[in-house]
Amino acid sequence: MPVERVGLIATYNMTDFLEGVTEERVSTPWGEAHYSLGELDSQPVVLLQRYGRGMEMIQHLINFRANIWGFRELGVQRVIATDGVGSLRRDLEPGTFVVVDDFLDFTSKGRLSFFEEHGCSVRIDVSTPFCPTLRAAFIKGTRQVTSAVREEGVLVGSDGPRFETRAEGRMFRQLGADIVGTLLIPEIVLAREAEICLALLCIVINYGPGLEATIDRRGPGSMEEKYYEGPHRQLPAILRETFAHIPPERECICTRAVPQTAFGHLPTWYRKES
Repeated sequence: MPVERVGLIATYNMTDFLEGVTEERVSTPWGEAHYSLGELDSQPVVLLQRYGRGMEMIQHLINFRANIWGFRELGVQRVIATDGVGSLRRDLEPGTFVVVDDFLDFTSKGRLSFFEEHGCSVRIDVSTPFCPTLRAAFIKGTRQVTSAVREEGVLVGSDGPRFETRAEGRMFRQLGADIVGTLLIPEIVLAREAEICLALLCIVINYGPGLEATIDRRGPGSMEEKYYEGPHRQLPAILRETFAHIPPERECICTRAVPQTAFGHLPTWYRKES
């Protein structure tokens, strides 16, 4: 039986996975966010394409706060995110799926909180950054489709839009990171502040700096070709299986993340029922 609307965050276009797609724009205190609403095998889905429908956005200019808060305005309580990433380990080959369980934050972009200008201090707990219930559903769902999956992995977040240097790649490996990407850090922190469950499935689409001579975005053998020729085709089946393993009720840590870490009065826009 389908659960309530599930949010889906995607890097590449996924509207072709959905039926009955309509477009919706949501106004938030941080600007406007754009979503595609549809269904995947009768499961209501609210799709957010990080870079826009035409891949026109640049990483460091994405309005992460509007994107995450818009889910809450639409009544979405669970979000499953996907992203293409670079591998920092030779044995973590392109085409592998990674259900991330932790992260290292090497971003400097800021905008990591909804409460920066609102007279309320919220120091959110991200010692368990991803929703355990959604992670379990992702692991089960992915395992039923492919054996090329890692059930744990540490992602290091950088700003982009440039790729990392070889020296940065060596440092990240020494610190224990397995994969590198540019989009996770604001999303997971903001989702926890919004008390939205979030889990991340990363698709390795290239070797990171120092493991490959060059990183090609387009053309034969490029990261884009590796994604569309393999993992992209498996995602509809993975999502179907994942949806089937999401329990109807939320009983996880995400539902009570803010009250126990907030000092001062929560602003009215936060207290309002979504």
